[in-house]
Amino acid sequence: MKGRAAHSGGDHEKGRNAIEEMAHQVIAIQKMTDYSRQTTLNVGVMSGGTVSNVVPEDAYAEVDVRVMQSGEWERLESEMKSLSCVLEGTKLTVTGGLNRPPMPFDETAKVAFEKAKSIAKAIGVDLTAGGTGGASDANFVAPLGIPVLDGMGAIGEGYHSEREYIFSDSLEQRKSFSQH
Repeated sequence: MKGRAAHSGGDHEKGRNAIEEMAHQVIAIQKMTDYSRQTTLNVGVMSGGTVSNVVPEDAYAEVDVRVMQSGEWERLESEMKSLSCVLEGTKLTVTGGLNRPPMPFDETAKVAFEKAKSIAKAIGVDLTAGGTGGASDANFVAPLGIPVLDGMGAIGEGYHSEREYIFSDSLEQRKSFSQH
């Protein structure tokens, strides 16, 4: 985001606040989240300005995008590129791209899952399929038609927060499953 620097007291009206403009863009980006499509956008990092007595000329934001459906990234990319500035005299530049493609739950994945589910059942574990919007190297492998299962680690909640924890019972289940 580009604005125009100015003294925040003596020349405030000549400045164009890049952080203020970025605030408008953050709200627009966050509104692109669509839970019905399992699509999330998260502005997770922001920075801007230099000191409090200067109208900030620059602002920067990083957006994490998660898509579960093919074609969703193209829709979002189009929406991101159509964002426009609210404040006169500011300039928005959108860069980047999708880090990992969606991991398809296609026939190859279903066959692999059913085999794993059968093995798990034999040792008393009820294996269920699901999607989280998470990303791993499996997102690169699965679209190539290679059978891959992901998310076989410990079970817990509150991921990536101070509330994160695991259910200790899941450690033994996962250990038993991986030995067979």
